[in-house]
Amino acid sequence: MVGGKGDPIGRAARLAPAAALLALLALLLAPAGAAADRCKGENKPVKPGNFAKSERVMLCLVNVHRAEHEVGALPMEPTLWRAARDHSADMVARRYFGHQNPEGENATERARRAGYRGGVGENIQTRSGGTPHEFFESFRRSADHNENMLRPSYAVAGIGFADGFAPEKGEEGGPGVTVTEDFGVVPTPADDHALDLLITSECDADRTGKKQAKRKLKRAKRMIRKAKRKGKKRKLRRAKRQKRAAKRTLKSLRGEIKVHCKPTGF
Repeated sequence: MVGGKGDPIGRAARLAPAAALLALLALLLAPAGAAADRCKGENKPVKPGNFAKSERVMLCLVNVHRAEHEVGALPMEPTLWRAARDHSADMVARRYFGHQNPEGENATERARRAGYRGGVGENIQTRSGGTPHEFFESFRRSADHNENMLRPSYAVAGIGFADGFAPEKGEEGGPGVTVTEDFGVVPTPADDHALDLLITSECDADRTGKKQAKRKLKRAKRMIRKAKRKGKKRKLRRAKRQKRAAKRTLKSLRGEIKVHCKPTGF
């Protein structure tokens, strides 16, 4: 098990990897062409009321990470999602932290019970709280967990949060959040990759440029009013040129935003 004290939120974040039992089949989508800056909602605290959203944000972060390493994106597999959620909740309810439950079932056996047929690798983590990005980063910074997230042989994923801290033997439970990431090697018809949450670099740059152009347009209009009031013809001509330039930039950027941002839901 990897982890230690020093959780900035207060209690220790604990993680543990489990290697895939079988590499039966790889089903990889084409990697995304552009690296993403972030996924929408990644910095919002994970809470019981937004577990479903947070799980998709985590999947988006995993898929962006895989794309950056030229590995195909994974869809959220419903049976693995249910197995992941159930395992997170079970660890909290029965006060243990591990890949095997008290009955000795491992990740593959638990996934089979939920309806998935195939080998499963797993990451688990429990902490006093955090955002999807913080949970993801804890996995990414751990070599074994990161290897799990990037393994090319995985075809589907299931990510599930539960309310509560999963204690080790002899520890107290309490407030917190626990997450399980299950990765399966056998593909299914699942097709939700959560990439509608993706904010691409191009989209981000276009939106920043639009804000700057709006400020320039506002400043030019202010200069026009001032020049008219004072009868400064030269300054008036220059301000009008700046106004026209800002309008052209805005028009161009609105077109770019439709291309770069609309496909991802922004």
